[in-house]
Amino acid sequence: MVAAFGEILFDVFPEQELLGGAPFNFLYHIQALTGNGRFISRIGNDERGGVIRAFLQQHSIDQQYVQIDLHRPTGTAVVQVNSEGIPSFTITEESAYDYIEYSSDSARGLLNCEMLYFGTLAQRNEMSRSTLHQLSRTADRCFFDVNLRQQYYSAEILHQSFVLADIVKLNTEELERVHALFFSTRFSMDSAPGELMEKFSLSHLAVTMGENGSWMWMPEGKHFHRTAAPRMVDTVGAGDGFAAVMCAGILKNLPLKTIHRLASEFSAALCGIQGALPPDSEFYLPYKKALCDE
Repeated sequence: MVAAFGEILFDVFPEQELLGGAPFNFLYHIQALTGNGRFISRIGNDERGGVIRAFLQQHSIDQQYVQIDLHRPTGTAVVQVNSEGIPSFTITEESAYDYIEYSSDSARGLLNCEMLYFGTLAQRNEMSRSTLHQLSRTADRCFFDVNLRQQYYSAEILHQSFVLADIVKLNTEELERVHALFFSTRFSMDSAPGELMEKFSLSHLAVTMGENGSWMWMPEGKHFHRTAAPRMVDTVGAGDGFAAVMCAGILKNLPLKTIHRLASEFSAALCGIQGALPPDSEFYLPYKKALCDE
């Protein structure tokens, strides 16, 4: 079982609102690919929260660990997409997911958790951050998808997160920011990933570089792969999809090259749809088959 901790929110585009939030995107993909995911979050007792509950029920996603906040709203992020399909986000503060509470029920629910996924945004508030740290003790392994958003992170939050993590995914810009915080050496793509893995005893690391491909490091070695997007609508959620397939592949003990190829292909395919979540379950069929056949 794989669990994701953190935000579920609405990405507010100029013409419509779409469900998003990196942890939820990740969990949605995990559920579609494996049928064995759990989501730990908090939403408002408002209209958007009602839409989320209906969506979770429609897609058979367990709502047991999605808390309802009577005082704070469901999260939102206003999205602007540039001419190259790259999104920027303006994120609402004091949202329900900032106040995820720890409970013995959620801890028991994660007793058989093979992987706990988390990012940085939901850690901007001390309550959710403390809950994450308590829940991490029940998971076999932790997957930290860095996802730096605006000013909502600090050296302390990042350090604590890397200490919790076994597996990390980040992009080149994030790697540069992290390297500047924790190392005095000059940044180089040749050395920075190894320095990060050694400092925090990471078993796996992925660095994504957009259209320039990605690198992945595992105990068996490192590997570069690039898959061009068949068509470009936007890149919203592409990294979350990469993380989900990477996680599923690791848990199935697939070879490094296979995991990396599938993660890259899935991420590229997501760039051909608007928003983070495929509207059709058929989108997942070739990737489910590949994960089972390999």
